[in-house]
Amino acid sequence: MNLSGNITNGIGQPVRRKEDFRLVTGRGSFADDLHLPELVHAVIVRSPHAHAHIASVDKTAALGSPGVLAVLIGRDYVADRLGPIPHGAGLMGRPDVAARVRGFEPITTLDYPMPHGKASTPGDESAAVLSTDAMCA
Repeated sequence: MNLSGNITNGIGQPVRRKEDFRLVTGRGSFADDLHLPELVHAVIVRSPHAHAHIASVDKTAALGSPGVLAVLIGRDYVADRLGPIPHGAGLMGRPDVAARVRGFEPITTLDYPMPHGKASTPGDESAAVLSTDAMCA
């Protein structure tokens, strides 16, 4: 607020969006409305637990369902000899803004797409189910 009591920055104010009416009245388009040939759906199964050891994942029931093409887990990624993906916290260049380095380099971490032995946080990816039918995935 400025001294006169008027809000000048919009914080705490409703955001007026033009697209809402179209979307909530059934006149909008959503990605789920697309039906393309050979489209594959993916669903990520997430861990409900933190610091949970992943002893095994039984894929049998999912793979036996009609339309399911694959069930992928972190151990599959490692078994295929795929390495971790480097993630640089510092911005890499255009179109990103250059990171300001103040006496030390930004930390770069090596991350796997899915944990292969332990779910560190609730919500960590445990498996990915790929299917030709969104209801099966």
